[in-house]
Amino acid sequence: MTSSSTGTPEICAVSEYYYPNFSGAAIQAHRILSRLTAHGFAVRVVTTADQAAAGLGGASSALDGLQVHYLGVLQQRGWSGLRRAPRLRRLAKRVNQILRDLTFHIQLLRFVLTRTHRGEVLLWYVVGDFALPVFRIARALGRYNVIQISLLGADDPASFEAGGFGTAFQLGCFRQADRIIGLSRALTDSCLQAGLPEERVVRIPNGVDLSRFPVRPADKTTLCHAVGLEPARRYVAFVGSALLRKGIDVAVRAFVGSAAKLPDVDLLIVGPSDFSDETRPGRERQELVSQLQHEVAERGLRARVHWLGMRENVADYLRVADLFFFPTRREGLPNAMAEAMGCGLPVLASRLDGITTDLVEDGVEGRLVGGFAPADYARLLEELLGDRASLATMGQAARRRIEEEFELSVIVDRYRRLCEELGGERAQTRPDPPDQGV
Repeated sequence: MTSSSTGTPEICAVSEYYYPNFSGAAIQAHRILSRLTAHGFAVRVVTTADQAAAGLGGASSALDGLQVHYLGVLQQRGWSGLRRAPRLRRLAKRVNQILRDLTFHIQLLRFVLTRTHRGEVLLWYVVGDFALPVFRIARALGRYNVIQISLLGADDPASFEAGGFGTAFQLGCFRQADRIIGLSRALTDSCLQAGLPEERVVRIPNGVDLSRFPVRPADKTTLCHAVGLEPARRYVAFVGSALLRKGIDVAVRAFVGSAAKLPDVDLLIVGPSDFSDETRPGRERQELVSQLQHEVAERGLRARVHWLGMRENVADYLRVADLFFFPTRREGLPNAMAEAMGCGLPVLASRLDGITTDLVEDGVEGRLVGGFAPADYARLLEELLGDRASLATMGQAARRRIEEEFELSVIVDRYRRLCEELGGERAQTRPDPPDQGV
């Protein structure tokens, strides 16, 4: 697959949030896209100049071998002045979101018309309410449309079939896409259940860069000192935003329930937990965190629950931990879980069929729990942490699973082959449209 204008394989990725905005999905996308440049691809990312990127509209920056272009959009607001009128506030936020989406796609269409080439792959990490016209024009001009879906119930076809503004247009994008990439079996199943052709649906999970997530050291003393932790203690790690969807309430309450029987164990919470910025939205999230912190303090456990916030050195905290704890309610494929397994950590997680089961076989790489009752997780925390030999065996199995199925270079090669496959199909079955001078 090469662009007929440049002779170079080209990808234009469309993502709502990208650096400097925090997004776990964008971080994983960046690791794959930057690796593709080593395969000779010219890769660009188009994203919104919003939130942390506000003020960057029209600007471009180089990042790890690819170009990031920031499109000016109507800024997303929290409408905190309407807090006492919740219905009006919800309406204002929804109208704001629609207009923001519209301005983004107007700018995106302009970018596609003037800055992309025939034969280029448009890799969509977000399909907004107004994406369909851009899809159709891109296809008519000889570009490929590839959608990646990453969160069940949010960006898969089943979630759009639930109705609402723009959903018919979003489903239209899926029906016209050259390929749909699902990170997990649950996501690809959603596509097939929506009637999308099986030959256009492919499962490609995100990959783990094992050079960034190496196995834990036999002696963790030096690493513990480096991150400000006590080597004599043991640690259970939760990595992710402190959200209800991620199961932070279950994690904290299960730990509180088992703390008396595990006196040498602390809980590490790595990821955003300060949601004072209400634009994405923050108030309900902050209330949840505050309530959990209050419950921890009431039990006298404040010193044993570490709210670490955003950290660049996530792998260091995983490598001092004994167990990865992730009772998440909804995912596409949990990257944090895969990265923990790459460090050789056994897992205690919720059982989400076709999602967490894609990574862990219950009893092999860890344990999976049906439901979200904190007492069920507390019991298994005590059981697992009381059996060091089984923990070590599960941790070794977890590392092997990532090495064999989810190593980053293997995943990047699958993207490369997918792009080459698209080019081969175009050459054999669908002639290029006339060059329209774009």
